[in-house]
Amino acid sequence: HYPLSLFYISLLFSSLVTFSLYCIVLFIIISLLTLSFFFFFLMIRRPPRSTLSSSSAASDVYKRQGINAEYGGQSSNMSHAIILMLMVGLVSSQQLPHPCNNGTAGNTAPGTNFSAACLSAVGGVSQHDLLVMVDASGKIPSGLLDYSLNSWGSFDECKEVQSSGAVYAMFGLNSSIAKLIGLTLQPGIVPRLGMCLPEPCVADVARFASDHLLLAKIPDQPNPQLIEFGSTMSTGAIFTVVLIALLVVLSFAGSVVTMGGIPGVFELNVSMPSLAAFSLTSNLSALCDTAVRFSATSSLEGFRVLSMQWVVIGHTLMMFEMSGDNLGYLLNKVIPRWTMEPIENGTYSVDSFFVMSGFLLSFVVLRKLESRRQKNLDNGIPVSFLSHLGHMGKLVLHRWLRLVPSLGLVMLVDAQLLGAINDGPGWAANIRPLGGACREYWWTNLLFINNLVPRQIMKECVAQSWYLANDMQFFVFMLPLLFAFTFFAPLRNNRWVSYSIIGMVIVGSVAARMIMVHVYDIKTGKQSIHQNDLYVQPHSRIGTYAVGVLAGMVLRHVLANRKALEKQKALLENSTQDVEGGEYKLAPSAETAALGDEANCTKEIQKSHFRCLCSTRSGIAWIVLLACLGIMAAVLWGLNPYYAHQHQPSKLANLFYQGMSRVAWSIALAVIVLGCALGSLPLVNKMLSVPIFVPLSRLSYGVYVLHLTVLSTMIGALRSPMHYTDSYAVFVYMGVLAISYMLAAALFVLVDLPVAALEAKYLGRE
Repeated sequence: HYPLSLFYISLLFSSLVTFSLYCIVLFIIISLLTLSFFFFFLMIRRPPRSTLSSSSAASDVYKRQGINAEYGGQSSNMSHAIILMLMVGLVSSQQLPHPCNNGTAGNTAPGTNFSAACLSAVGGVSQHDLLVMVDASGKIPSGLLDYSLNSWGSFDECKEVQSSGAVYAMFGLNSSIAKLIGLTLQPGIVPRLGMCLPEPCVADVARFASDHLLLAKIPDQPNPQLIEFGSTMSTGAIFTVVLIALLVVLSFAGSVVTMGGIPGVFELNVSMPSLAAFSLTSNLSALCDTAVRFSATSSLEGFRVLSMQWVVIGHTLMMFEMSGDNLGYLLNKVIPRWTMEPIENGTYSVDSFFVMSGFLLSFVVLRKLESRRQKNLDNGIPVSFLSHLGHMGKLVLHRWLRLVPSLGLVMLVDAQLLGAINDGPGWAANIRPLGGACREYWWTNLLFINNLVPRQIMKECVAQSWYLANDMQFFVFMLPLLFAFTFFAPLRNNRWVSYSIIGMVIVGSVAARMIMVHVYDIKTGKQSIHQNDLYVQPHSRIGTYAVGVLAGMVLRHVLANRKALEKQKALLENSTQDVEGGEYKLAPSAETAALGDEANCTKEIQKSHFRCLCSTRSGIAWIVLLACLGIMAAVLWGLNPYYAHQHQPSKLANLFYQGMSRVAWSIALAVIVLGCALGSLPLVNKMLSVPIFVPLSRLSYGVYVLHLTVLSTMIGALRSPMHYTDSYAVFVYMGVLAISYMLAAALFVLVDLPVAALEAKYLGRE
């Protein structure tokens, strides 16, 4: 029971290793990016081929689909090999020649009706190639009781006999395969069987399977599906390669401009700000800078890094659930462990991002708006509604330019490049659908409505970008409220009214979630279209974002009050009055006295940590921290009975958990962030403000949009199943994390920083 401890250890270790790695070798990596990319392309475009002396086994390659594991009795009907019937259907009916018949077709078995074209194609295949086809076709996989229901055969071996007319076809089978051994599959889960056979015989085998009620009906997909051998570079793929190469060239050219030439080679004394924005040296320096913009929000750097790594390890576990060869062990032995609950419930990491995004929105925007308002008052400039509207438009444009360039490049790679650099059943099932989704729905990502269109998350272009759509929609929704809170006097002078408005948004979101759970009877852990809506729709997620907005407003107002009190205290200390020839100091107000007590407490903290921990304020802070951690633990481990015993919670418990758990998590996190920002939790703040977190935090967005592409590429390139063990899962996670951070660093210096610099130059900063 140690995956959780390994996870925590790996977070720190991977952070240290990743930061050291990209700071030392990133310059070399990007310098060789173009060459290494083409080498990688050539390498994976020519996979190792089987030979007569070293032939790949037909049952080497399996793929797992996610299965709702519900054990029935151990069926004795396993020997009724329906999977095997499909594979040897032609042979058993004596329409394929026996190897001893020198390739001549046998007699047609009674009750079968295979086409003359199929028989003719089979008759033209040599004995060796026929044996290769049979060997390359899927067979009954081992581990059926462990939910190994997929048998892909050997795609590479089948490729060896394509000159004999062989094609690789993937057949989707219906749930009767699983029922043989007492398993229940989730809707949409289809066992797959790969077969290598002459092309004219594909339709005959499909008809054979359909006649025996074994062929599944798969929406929007042919069944069987022919998987092409090899791949070709399309115009879009070539354009993507050229674009990436151009960004690399611009980064080197920008470095030459900023360095004034190449030392020891030539000098260049020109000013080219637009080209200098792409400078690799300047952007790497900016990436590695450990300075924080606001000291009050420094704890968010650590929260952001840890939450991002939490997202990655959650999706890594999902990868094992999709493609592992011991899914039964994973679902019935590993996931029910109480130590796995934080990983299985990793979706709360997304709520942490919503809280941090809303927190920064209100804290930063209110600061800018208050400064803008004061500047207008000092200069006597009236502020009209149109000026507010124009300013909000600039803020939205700034947000759009911050998100779209990197997201657009990832979309372009998914849509045009990845599908053209490899082949195989895994590539066809995992990578090429990414391209299809991006080619169909790319425009929804640019408009940030992809959480609404398409409705299913797995059909989106860059599936995890549903979060970005929600974040942008919440940003646009909250901006007018923050403007009203700043410029509309009744709301500016009565902050509790502003807090109440945000509170109503939170309560409304909780109510909407509870109504959806009740009306659609949404069950915990059961996948459905309504469960998808509950997870990605804006009305069900805005509550967590609003919690962050409220916390940012509170912090901004508290810091503003502290600043005002400090000015008042300084004024009182310097003010004296003569009274009958004597002097006396003005008595401080209650607020000033409280501020003085706080200053004295700070001095005591510096003298004695023990006495500080025993102070009333510190004691209350630690009690609140423990209460917040208790709420978080209740949220994470609240479903442990369900995972451990495979039973649903009561309707009332399900209603309250699904309705309130995400807001409860967000409130607890927001309180901890406020405690760190206000100095009430100095130890926690110091741990989360370690300088190494700052550069890694800057890469969080790049890691978020890239890591599922890295995971999908790993799954798609598989030629054999992965076997889950705790230690192996940790190593896979660390590898995916390291690759994602390295690619994110390249994305940051090649795309994000240049776009930000160009925006600042031509549009001005907002």
